[in-house]
Amino acid sequence: MYMNLVKTVEKNAKTTLEQTREGMRKYYDRRATPQPDIKIGDLIMLHTKNIKSKRPTRKFTPRLDSSFKILDKQREWGIQTRYPGSQENPLSITRLAI
Repeated sequence: MYMNLVKTVEKNAKTTLEQTREGMRKYYDRRATPQPDIKIGDLIMLHTKNIKSKRPTRKFTPRLDSSFKILDKQREWGIQTRYPGSQENPLSITRLAI
């Protein structure tokens, strides 16, 4: 008897979550812009918001950094790149912003 109650509650929770997910998807898709078609080897400019610089204050850091070459593409929104002229470890960028 208790297991039937648990299964019923779980089933109701799953259907409610699915309905919520569909509703959120509908409102998100209205305003979402398609991602640009970026390929490995393309050059991009990075926003420096989450990149530490050697400047004394963030105020003097440029908002966009020079062109970076894409080394690897992870899913639709993640890329891997490295500083130009550097042979060190590549930077991991987890999200593309348009």
